[in-house]
Amino acid sequence: MNLNAAIQLVAAHTRENTDPTMDDRAAIDCARGEVTVEDLDVVDDATLRSAYEIVLAASADDVARALR
Repeated sequence: MNLNAAIQLVAAHTRENTDPTMDDRAAIDCARGEVTVEDLDVVDDATLRSAYEIVLAASADDVARALR
């Protein structure tokens, strides 16, 4: 999975569980600020867990480029 696809999954999941009016940038900022790799143990969906791992591991610059 590439970073763009991971961002889409994580942003959608974050909106679903927090504020559905957030745009992708706000949702990713929220996820990166609130979720740690250790938190991912409770995520049952392997694809979603992988998406979070990719987003959390990406540099802020890479995320910003992907969100353009």
